[in-house]
Amino acid sequence: MAPTPFAVASALVVVLVASTSYTVGWGFPAPGERRATDHSPQLPRAQEEGAAEARNASQGKGAHVFFVLDRSGSISAIAEEVVKGFNDFVAEQRSQPGRMRMTLLQFNAEDPHEVVFESRDIKDVPLLTLTTFQPRGGTPLYDALGHALTEAEKSHVDDERIVMVTFTDGLENASREHSRNSIFERIADKRKAGWAFVFLGANQDSYGAGGSLGYGSSNIQNFAFDGEGTKAAFGSVSEAVTRMKYHMMHNREAYDSEDFFEGVKLAEADYQSRGQ
Repeated sequence: MAPTPFAVASALVVVLVASTSYTVGWGFPAPGERRATDHSPQLPRAQEEGAAEARNASQGKGAHVFFVLDRSGSISAIAEEVVKGFNDFVAEQRSQPGRMRMTLLQFNAEDPHEVVFESRDIKDVPLLTLTTFQPRGGTPLYDALGHALTEAEKSHVDDERIVMVTFTDGLENASREHSRNSIFERIADKRKAGWAFVFLGANQDSYGAGGSLGYGSSNIQNFAFDGEGTKAAFGSVSEAVTRMKYHMMHNREAYDSEDFFEGVKLAEADYQSRGQ
């Protein structure tokens, strides 16, 4: 997927107040004065660090992750693995600090933009099931992306990081509303705004397919079309999201939406290791 892309960021202001009973900069008592004894309870270092991390998680920038999930007939061979991979992603992100919302759209020719849920806090995201995820029909990828972009534009809030993850096993063959060029232009525009676009593809040249839609090569991975490949694809996204949230919590400028995986492409490595 071409790279580019909950809660409004709030500034964390730390104010240090020096007592007049100490000389500036060193903390020694002034002449004739006695040092006040601090009787406040002291937390163990690990607890202090944990409390600081929790404050950063609640006050730092948030993320909104959009999954655009291919539900066409050809993906039925790995349907169970897709459901498990998605649910593992949700479970992992629930356990990680940092603010995050999620939206899930799935698509096929019968319904090119079904919104399963939208703008849910990660703690409230429902698990995917084989009742909800039922592969069938063709692959209207352009239409799915067009509607996903519109959903993201409507729900976006200032200072929230947007990540749009496209998971597909085949090429476009059924869109009626949007074209490759129109999607390319919209993605290019959002990449300039810092949105991250991630493309995970099987049974195709994902770099060619994703690149033609405006995804940057650093944010694209092939994955093997089986259980292990699917697991690696979702796992790779989860690790990258965790790193992104860490950067945001600690007010780091290290996060780069154009290098979402930071060079750690688990699915691509698995794919290449098997000579696919």
